[in-house]
Amino acid sequence: MQQQHQGGGRLNLVDPATGQPVQGRIYFTFSGRGMPDQTMAEWVGKNLTLAIQNVLVEQLQSNKIAIPTLAHSVSGLAPEIIAQSGVAQHGVELNELAINVQLDAQPAAMPPDPYQATQQAMQQSLQNELDPRNYEVEAQVNVGGFRVNASTDGGFDTDGLVDQAKSKLVWYAIFAAIGLVVILIIAGVAFYAYKKTMAAMPGGKDESSEAEDIEWNGKKPFSCNGSDHVRITGTKAKLKKGPAVSAMANCRVELIDVEIEAPDGLKALGQAEITMEGGKLHAEKTAAQAIGDSVIILDGVDVEGDTNEVGKNAKVKKK
Repeated sequence: MQQQHQGGGRLNLVDPATGQPVQGRIYFTFSGRGMPDQTMAEWVGKNLTLAIQNVLVEQLQSNKIAIPTLAHSVSGLAPEIIAQSGVAQHGVELNELAINVQLDAQPAAMPPDPYQATQQAMQQSLQNELDPRNYEVEAQVNVGGFRVNASTDGGFDTDGLVDQAKSKLVWYAIFAAIGLVVILIIAGVAFYAYKKTMAAMPGGKDESSEAEDIEWNGKKPFSCNGSDHVRITGTKAKLKKGPAVSAMANCRVELIDVEIEAPDGLKALGQAEITMEGGKLHAEKTAAQAIGDSVIILDGVDVEGDTNEVGKNAKVKKK
């Protein structure tokens, strides 16, 4: 009797209908031949997790499935997932694969663009702080021997000025002087508000965390997710399946002098970023594909293969 095994992991997708990232979890059970121990079964489970992620991304991009019906569609993709997992090449024959997908939340109406929403909020904050109507400034000054009270809310104490004025000429001089004082006070408040707001605005790119140097032997595809920031240097990878390097969610991957030969090279999803400096990237199909709000930067790389951008904010940049 064949033993049944379990597997699962996080799921990171992008809804083509809204361009928004969608996350959830994968749960699956499988059984078959060629898994003599638990270590082999765990290896098969990891390959199936990555294959499920990749197949769902490809199916969504080609509009063969949709996010609202994903949970019902995934069971019919089992043969394609098994084939893409590549476990058969290592003597594993799977005869049963049951998959369950649970999304964290179904995508609703597209929310405002985060960058535009932040920019509008900062502009509104600056406008509110610069608007003198949002401040009450009071002043009591002595001008030419006269005590003058004024505020932006109640205006000038004209009754007090009239009582103190001895002639029309003196009244005009006092009025002009007080007007100048109030203007200077309001200008000072506005300048203070402007400096305060500008100090709160971002001055450039956020300082990034230091990348963690990791080892990749290049014998099987590499992927990362979450908020990891990793650096891989000098690896030479020649793979029969791809993508060779996948980054999801907010993961950042730096590839330094790395050489890749694979059916598909680099794939970034969500808000991930892949930077490749030097080396070569040879792909039979797609060399680099950015999806959603992700970015792929190729700096001085020998590239063979197509590049692809899915989503209005997705970017593949070559230097």
